[in-house]
Amino acid sequence: MTEPGEPPHRPLAGRRILITRPAEQTAVLATGIRSAGGQPLLFPTLTIGPPQDPAAAAAATRTLPNCTGAIFISANAAHRGLELIQRIFGKPPPGPAYLAVGPASSTVLVAAGINSVTRPAHQFSSEGLLALPALQAPLTDQNFLIFRGDGGREYLADQLRQRGATVTYVACYHRNLPTDGPDLALLWQNPGLDWVTANSREGLENLLRLTPESLQAPLRHKTLIVLSAAVAERARELGFTSIQIAPESSDAGMLAALHDLAAP
Repeated sequence: MTEPGEPPHRPLAGRRILITRPAEQTAVLATGIRSAGGQPLLFPTLTIGPPQDPAAAAAATRTLPNCTGAIFISANAAHRGLELIQRIFGKPPPGPAYLAVGPASSTVLVAAGINSVTRPAHQFSSEGLLALPALQAPLTDQNFLIFRGDGGREYLADQLRQRGATVTYVACYHRNLPTDGPDLALLWQNPGLDWVTANSREGLENLLRLTPESLQAPLRHKTLIVLSAAVAERARELGFTSIQIAPESSDAGMLAALHDLAAP
């Protein structure tokens, strides 16, 4: 704790850090970086829009009262999925179990009046969800809705099906490549860019799509902080050479990783 009269602890002082999350999701991380003396550079590589097939998403959501559980794989899925649920039912039905991949998605569900939300304690990922007691085999005659965006990993659904469950996706939002935004070259010209953060594989892929060819090689040599082993694996495939995995898949985990990098 800082004593009166002491300067605040600013471990990220002088560091310029690229945030690639959708614009509406940058506030917590950007505030944390500024509080630690760093400069967040906002460069969204994804925008979040309505589902490509709203009728299919609504039809799947209508089966919710008869489901064993509803799984929300991200805060986006929780926000957009709840919009669907509330439009159809008025409020979340009490029958199914509600499961979230991590604290951000769990917080959204609790704020909507869902008092009992199950989530992993530490590993905020599909693997963490699959370790929960509620999802252990056998899951015969149990059926789950997975609220997510269009596309994504199939691992969670594949594993649940192998355990005997019936799984239906609710594609409740669509991820898009931004059509406008800041010029990356101007963002990191002078005095430069220190570190890059990436929350998803698609966001990382879009970062390269949005980066001028002349900057792609130096970008791949910047230290990249990611939230999961899956994103780290994709980063290696894309040619990034210095990759750090945050200790947990959350804004707090990303900030902890940044503080670790700044430590002497």
